[in-house]
Amino acid sequence: MEPIGPGRNLVLPQSNAKLLTDKTYPDGGSLLTPVRANQMPVLNNRVRRRALRFNRVLSKGRVKIKPVFKEMKLTER
Repeated sequence: MEPIGPGRNLVLPQSNAKLLTDKTYPDGGSLLTPVRANQMPVLNNRVRRRALRFNRVLSKGRVKIKPVFKEMKLTER
């Protein structure tokens, strides 16, 4: 997979695939980022609850996957 970042096109193997990222990446397209705190006030209660739940689930997934990437970097050397 090619590097991702601002100004680069992201092409994933499947057209409906999504890549979970942190808040440093722009939201949209194939990238799923957490709902930002400044976006919360404009959401109605139902959507805000769903956004908070999404952020918790995303955070839990990132906590689980970070050690995997660390291990991959260590074994790559």
